[in-house]
Amino acid sequence: MPPISGAALMRRTLPAVALLLTGSIAPADDFDRLEGRVLSGLVEGPGVVARDRLTLLDLAAMPNMLQGIRSPVLLVRTDLGNPSRVLISPGFRPAHPEDGADPDAPPELVPVLVLERFATFEAGGGSAPDRLAEGRGVILFGGFTFDLDSGQVVPEGQGGDLRFVVEDEGGGGQRLEAIGGASISTLQTPPEFPETAPGTPSPGRSILPGDYAGRYRLYADGSLSGTLDLDVEGRSVSGRFRSDQTGSSYEVRGEVEDGPDPPVRFSVQLPRTTQEYEGRLFSDGKGAMAGSLVMVDRERPFFALREGGRVVPEGKAVELP
Repeated sequence: MPPISGAALMRRTLPAVALLLTGSIAPADDFDRLEGRVLSGLVEGPGVVARDRLTLLDLAAMPNMLQGIRSPVLLVRTDLGNPSRVLISPGFRPAHPEDGADPDAPPELVPVLVLERFATFEAGGGSAPDRLAEGRGVILFGGFTFDLDSGQVVPEGQGGDLRFVVEDEGGGGQRLEAIGGASISTLQTPPEFPETAPGTPSPGRSILPGDYAGRYRLYADGSLSGTLDLDVEGRSVSGRFRSDQTGSSYEVRGEVEDGPDPPVRFSVQLPRTTQEYEGRLFSDGKGAMAGSLVMVDRERPFFALREGGRVVPEGKAVELP
């Protein structure tokens, strides 16, 4: 690959920096599906290459390995042995002008690395491990050290995993280094996400249409309850709702909307009226959904718990005051 000039690299990466500084929030995607056994298996698996350091040119030359993701993806084993995923962008930021500087002179550009998104998980946490830290839009200047286990910039020698080096008397240029026993890996081939059984949600926080399939216990406005069975083909939804109040079963029809993290809309046809529902799955665990229903021109809240689902992190107890 021919060398990339500083100007070309800046044009490539500055939009990402500017976007992150405005506090933008990206929708869930395949990057968010890198967790649990998928992430743990990749960090030191056969489909990755270990890298003790990555220069800015290395990062700029990395191919896209995740659908819809254009920034480099790094897999990190932290100094505490926890798997972490990092979406990173090299770029430049205008330096603060010195007192007395010519206001019309072009600003000096300072190299930076932007941790667009990152998440670190507890090692050995199974299919739904606890998140130890996560964040987005962290800017690393030269000499900054970052601890992925806590999600913070830390001083040298205080548990950092990654260090951004700008100047080095021994050579090597601007680069990202793994430190303190941490390791960096890069994907060589797109990861394979396991297929899920019907009625079982996919791993990660991305909401796919098929994630809505399953059996739920539904409660609405404190006056309605029953068992809701949903089948999803493509984006079409069908199923049955058995009411606790009447003991009867009613047809369900609807669809999952298009787009990232889509909501579901479905109707329950009762003998004399129709209930119109709109709901969204919980992204973490996908064990429940909540939303609203409209019946006889009145909007009411509803909540549905998936059979075998969870609404709090695994191993955590919820205590009411």
